[in-house]
Amino acid sequence: MRLVVARCEILYTGRLTARLPQAVRLLMFKADGCFRVHDDAGGFRPLNCIRTEFRPAVVKSA
Repeated sequence: MRLVVARCEILYTGRLTARLPQAVRLLMFKADGCFRVHDDAGGFRPLNCIRTEFRPAVVKSA
């Protein structure tokens, strides 16, 4: 499992489209291919969980 804490915006397009505005988030990349997004206010439940293969894109803003 890889854990990343970052100030980021999350955009997801798949069966559904989701957008999480910029905030400090915990990103969990699990060994089984699952990707989860958590934040401070959400308790232990993830804001978004992607259980299939995905391709993360990193876009740096100035």
